[in-house]
Amino acid sequence: KVMFFNISPIINPKLYRYGTKKNIYQGNNETIFFKNKDIINEIKKLNNSFIVSLIHYGYNVLQIFKAISNRNIPYCVNAVNTVPIKRMDKKDSNLKSIISNYGLKKILSGAKNRLFDPKFAKYFGIASPRFFLAGGRNSMLSSQAKLINKNTKVLWTHTFDYDIYLKNDEKYKNNIIPKAVFIDAPSPRFRHDIYVDGITSPLTEEKYYPRLCRLFDKIENDLNIEVEIAAHPKTDHDEYPTYFGKRKSVYGKTWKMIRDSKFVINRNSTSINFAVLYNKPILFHTSNELETDSLMSNQVWSMASYFNKTPINIDSKFEIDWDKELSIDSKLYLNYKELFIKTNNSPNKELWEIISNHIKEL
Repeated sequence: KVMFFNISPIINPKLYRYGTKKNIYQGNNETIFFKNKDIINEIKKLNNSFIVSLIHYGYNVLQIFKAISNRNIPYCVNAVNTVPIKRMDKKDSNLKSIISNYGLKKILSGAKNRLFDPKFAKYFGIASPRFFLAGGRNSMLSSQAKLINKNTKVLWTHTFDYDIYLKNDEKYKNNIIPKAVFIDAPSPRFRHDIYVDGITSPLTEEKYYPRLCRLFDKIENDLNIEVEIAAHPKTDHDEYPTYFGKRKSVYGKTWKMIRDSKFVINRNSTSINFAVLYNKPILFHTSNELETDSLMSNQVWSMASYFNKTPINIDSKFEIDWDKELSIDSKLYLNYKELFIKTNNSPNKELWEIISNHIKEL
């Protein structure tokens, strides 16, 4: 029997209230918890159970992890969706530079996370997980890996995107159509991301979308192809939004759109996993506004660096070397897959099948 405990309102009430589409989960066994004491009381009732945690250990869920540990309930944590990000240089690590680059809100969030770093969890009475779910090799660099001890078994699995790929891979045909796919993100029009603790977005609709459409125009004129929008699930676009130049916006088909595309346009979305799996060229972009935010800029440039690409600044008078942008370095793609999607030696099975098989062995 599987029960789904939704503690989104506890972890981030603003995100749950303003940024989350309700009724996404369609099962009959979902319980939504709004107070710590209620989820803790429910944990106390569990017997002969195993907890699959999709939340990360931190200050805002300390009491929940303590309740699991006090009941000696075996559990697992995950780091299957790690993303490229460059470590801060020492020259940028002094307090003045940190405040200037990251802002007070992120500094306070970072201070809390540092105090309740997983490496200190045992001093708060937190038991180590029975399993640690890893995706690509870089999962072991996640802060959650610090919860591991000698009794923890690392399960090499893969990102959630790979499950979608696995389900549809057999249907793949060489059906490339003359279209480029833009991988959408909520900001700046939709405010989902800014409700996540420690995240801000400097982008404005007035500047970002017109510049982005200028890039789309360039692509369509140079290559004689159409650009379509793979809509982010946390947005609510019309089918042909004016701010995208009335280009078609499609929901729930990102994997298929990328699979059948000529190439992909990306900012910092992890959905480039599909571009890697389907061997599609990736065009990265940035903007003057985006470059004012160190975290967002770091994500874009770090991601692009793994493909030896330089993001195009859509505020500049850019020219595009199409031979370079539409080329694929197979070694770089295999390396990205190994580090961030799925290791070569992990089972080619769906994520939950891998987990359930190991739970049955307990």
